[in-house]
Amino acid sequence: MFEGLMVLLLRPYIDSTDLVPALIVYRLVYYLVPLGIGKHRQVDGAGDVVQRELGRRAGVDQVIKPGQGRGQGVGDGRDRGHRAR
Repeated sequence: MFEGLMVLLLRPYIDSTDLVPALIVYRLVYYLVPLGIGKHRQVDGAGDVVQRELGRRAGVDQVIKPGQGRGQGVGDGRDRGHRAR
């Protein structure tokens, strides 16, 4: 629609054989550049999420000692309602 309107309105000033390729390039840039940027950010973002998750899991492995089950808690007892001395 936009391209057709531009060809009609600019007919007195620019030949349509010059205008149509420029409008096609405009549309390619208009759609493909944001798509490429989004895809690049999605791939980079996925790598960040994986690295963050691996780092988080590594931190959990350091806090939970071997032989200590999850849910038993780590700390001085404050998380279970006991007073710390």
